[in-house]
Amino acid sequence: LFTGAAEAGFFPGVVLYLSQWFPTFRRGRIMALFMSAIPVSGLLGSPFSGWILNHFAAGQGGLAGWQWMFLLQGIPTVILGALAYFLLSDSFANAKWLKPHERAVLEADQATDLANKPKTTSDSLAEVFKNPAIWAFGLIYFCIQSGVYAINFWLPSIIKNMGFSDNLVIGWLSAIPYLLAAVFMLLVGRSADLRKERRWHLVVPMLMGAIGLVIAVNFATTPAIAILGLTIATMGALTGLPMFWPVPTTMLSAGAAAGGLALINSMGQMAGFLSPYIVGFVKDATGSTDVALYLLAAVIVGGSVLALRMTRTLKA
Repeated sequence: LFTGAAEAGFFPGVVLYLSQWFPTFRRGRIMALFMSAIPVSGLLGSPFSGWILNHFAAGQGGLAGWQWMFLLQGIPTVILGALAYFLLSDSFANAKWLKPHERAVLEADQATDLANKPKTTSDSLAEVFKNPAIWAFGLIYFCIQSGVYAINFWLPSIIKNMGFSDNLVIGWLSAIPYLLAAVFMLLVGRSADLRKERRWHLVVPMLMGAIGLVIAVNFATTPAIAILGLTIATMGALTGLPMFWPVPTTMLSAGAAAGGLALINSMGQMAGFLSPYIVGFVKDATGSTDVALYLLAAVIVGGSVLALRMTRTLKA
């Protein structure tokens, strides 16, 4: 609970922060680069977690293996949190390391972005809650996060159910989807910016997430194909995250952005509770994750349909 409370403001804060630094036409690459940290952390963290669980399996220093995992992986976050205060500038106007001509380019880009944003009569929090577009974006983000959280929480367990028992082997196999997802995320982000297209660069990865989950379920007894399905699902679901955020940051007015992004993020993070819980509940009830993964695939497809509708205005 305390971890979630502390983390809650981080991601919408980062999205708002990056939107104030980079113009719309660069935002796909920037968000993809930033969010590639998610699959990269899975790539590095999966085998590292497997090693920790094996190495500390007998318990050392009065702590179990999972406790050592929390401790060793949490310390860098605490250190970086303290360093961020000194490393980050509030805006490019305060960044001492920028050259004058670089600052001038950023100022011109920001002025163009502000001129193209929709105008609102009020930027109050009440107006944000009354905006149906924000609720629709929140629902789309919930659908994306449902797939992401299911994969992040259950990928090792699904691989284990394929017949693998060694924690280190499971960790290395879990790293494969994250490796390809990191590469795919950067390529799609670059493509979206170069083509100045957001709609299908968001919807296609979402559909990949759903298709990948279905493949993994149907070929669970064939590990190679099942891992291929999980890889496609991971590539699609995780790429949907950075491809989503440039859309609301483009369509929301400057004043509504802070409250709107926070509300959208809050709706999406509800998937962090519901998605893993549904998978766990179904697994307890049926002994298998198959039905839950089918359900999550359907949720992602529903979100992609809504995304098509909401991004129609960006088609031009």
